[in-house]
Amino acid sequence: MRAPLVPTPSFNTICPALLINIVKDSIVFLLLSLLIIAASLYLPEHIFVVTKRIFYYVSGDEETLTNANNAAHQVYSSATQLIRDGGHSSGALAGNGRALMDV
Repeated sequence: MRAPLVPTPSFNTICPALLINIVKDSIVFLLLSLLIIAASLYLPEHIFVVTKRIFYYVSGDEETLTNANNAAHQVYSSATQLIRDGGHSSGALAGNGRALMDV
């Protein structure tokens, strides 16, 4: 007695599905490879440039730092003088918390 024949899918029915999977996997592999190569080549330089710009925008150049330091000292000295006087000065803040504006 012979073994019963089991219907198996032929090569023609497997081939399109296999071909689609191979093409899809190849495209995914190529895109991931390009992404990894681009990130490893250009990301460190880009991070360096961005950090230099952030440092410049935060701290500025030497002249800006000097001007900001002088302005901060002026504000600090004005505030300490106002505190020492107890708020009773004839300067910009005169009266009960009202500011005088020169026009």
